[in-house]
Amino acid sequence: QMRQTDDEQERQRYQVAQNDYLRAEQEKAEKKARDRSNLSQYHIAQMERKRMQHMNEKQKDLQEGEEYRRLGEQYAHEQMEIERFRKLTQHDVKNMYDQALDDKFKVRQMEKQLDE
Repeated sequence: QMRQTDDEQERQRYQVAQNDYLRAEQEKAEKKARDRSNLSQYHIAQMERKRMQHMNEKQKDLQEGEEYRRLGEQYAHEQMEIERFRKLTQHDVKNMYDQALDDKFKVRQMEKQLDE
């Protein structure tokens, strides 16, 4: 009976040790799965951050492109205005020159009339 009790105790110790080992293995597997899940979530979050960063950069590029286009159109409009003023000024100068010639001619005619 003593031997049977020893065997029973030994079997119980073995069973407890085996249960502890299985529990430790299960906890290790769960921790590994949790770590893997956390790593996957981290990678997903990283990919999402990169995607958002890419979208923000793309939006910024589009806005810069739109601003450059707007500035280009504004510059072209200003150049057209400058050219129009140049032509207008050249035309005005020509008119003023013609007017001055007419005035000189009239002055000479009046001088001739006075001399006569």
